[in-house]
Amino acid sequence: MEKLTDFQIQCEALLTDALVAVGKSVSSREVAGQSETYIQGKVGADLTFWIYEDGADFETPSSHPIFEKPDFEKLDDLAKSFVDKIIKEIEHGHPRHL
Repeated sequence: MEKLTDFQIQCEALLTDALVAVGKSVSSREVAGQSETYIQGKVGADLTFWIYEDGADFETPSSHPIFEKPDFEKLDDLAKSFVDKIIKEIEHGHPRHL
């Protein structure tokens, strides 16, 4: 059974809603990890994301931004920044592949 933190649940929901708003969706999703449970998913062929217990990151052929708890006052701010950056990458990055 998946044991996700409140942050992971909320961050994934925020991402899903933002993707729907731009006509995209998560194409594959899995929960993995041994010492820390994380969500891994893909948007299109070129964007892979990870949502950890208190952080997140994503990777495309041209970028790999990392969002960590010490860099944000609240986890809500981290989630919003993570999602905003993914949407910006989709809209201005490599739209043919995302």
